[in-house]
Amino acid sequence: MAAALILAATVFSTTMIGSANAVTAGVTWSTQGDFENNESTTATPTARQEIDTASAPGSVQLGPKQLRNNGAIFRNNRSSSSTAQAINPTTNRVYTVGDQTVSVLDASTNETIGFIPMVQTPGALLISTRTNKLYAMNGSTIWVYDLNTNEYLKTIPLTDPITGSIYNSDAEKVYLTHENGTMSVIDGAVDEVAAKVTVGVSPAGGVYNTADKKVYVLNDHDISIVDGGSNEIVGTITVNDAASTSKLVNATVNATGSKIYAVCGADLQVIDVAARKPITKLTWAPG
Repeated sequence: MAAALILAATVFSTTMIGSANAVTAGVTWSTQGDFENNESTTATPTARQEIDTASAPGSVQLGPKQLRNNGAIFRNNRSSSSTAQAINPTTNRVYTVGDQTVSVLDASTNETIGFIPMVQTPGALLISTRTNKLYAMNGSTIWVYDLNTNEYLKTIPLTDPITGSIYNSDAEKVYLTHENGTMSVIDGAVDEVAAKVTVGVSPAGGVYNTADKKVYVLNDHDISIVDGGSNEIVGTITVNDAASTSKLVNATVNATGSKIYAVCGADLQVIDVAARKPITKLTWAPG
């Protein structure tokens, strides 16, 4: 059986529009795990659809507010009451923001094993899986912590508020997007700003593709492609018309790096990486 793309979202409509990917018919309403904080959504129906991805095997789990992209901040998840979370699959630890602390959860036992005191309460977290460092962000400031010892290392001040973040595991870089259309590049070896790149309109995070070593930055209506080595813009993918009220909110890449799945309003846009264009879309949210 072909690998399946798992699409999960809290919805109020059971309509899914067909596409080049075959979608299983019908929706089963049941109690699923909460995609933000691993608690039961006892009063919230959660729809799960399986999408046949025979031509592009891989998997992705999408929630209404948070996708499992390490470190991204979402346009629809900026409430101060929301709980930022980051996962380090290498150490099997989950990090969740509390009141000026970060809780450390052992994912194998689901037990809290410690707390990291923060300089301030962060609005988002990002983890370097290579160096096991935590980047805690709020406003235009980043605080760096060593997760081996849970010790504070340094502060990285930026000139503009952060709207999203991306981690490049190959070059050990952290990218911070800003509402003014720029993106700061942090050199993870020294934790300093190494470059600033002009991208598109109102960028908000994105995804790094290890297959082609490119950074895909989500702007309002298009995606800027940035070379992970040179920090230069090497292309743009138009997703929808600039007059559209739907904006890109997050994305993930499949296991082979051949497809990017980008949430845009009520649609999940499927983007062919080689062709640099959307090839189909699924309507997966209320609309």
